[in-house]
Amino acid sequence: MQFNSGSWSPVSISALAALFGSLVGALGSSINVWIAQRNQNRRDLLAKKIFHREQLYSDFISQAARAWADAMQHGFQHPGRLIPSYALLSSTTFVVVGWRACRWSSNVTRRLI
Repeated sequence: MQFNSGSWSPVSISALAALFGSLVGALGSSINVWIAQRNQNRRDLLAKKIFHREQLYSDFISQAARAWADAMQHGFQHPGRLIPSYALLSSTTFVVVGWRACRWSSNVTRRLI
């Protein structure tokens, strides 16, 4: 670089512009990749939580349906068969769910008794 009496040479200005342009481009690309990866991780975590929640609901509904069918066919002779339903009810309350879902599952369990 030549500094001639307070002014930059055109070659030096072009070289610096190219250098800073490539640095800004690389920085922008890196930030874009970081943001995309962060959002992808959030989406994956949310999908796993939703899948886990759906599995809990499905298991609870299956257990409650079995207990209901058993109660309709044989009367309420074996209250120990409600234990899996209560276990799943407890699991659904540990997972962050809406208050409507907790109330609904509690009502289903109470109706089985």
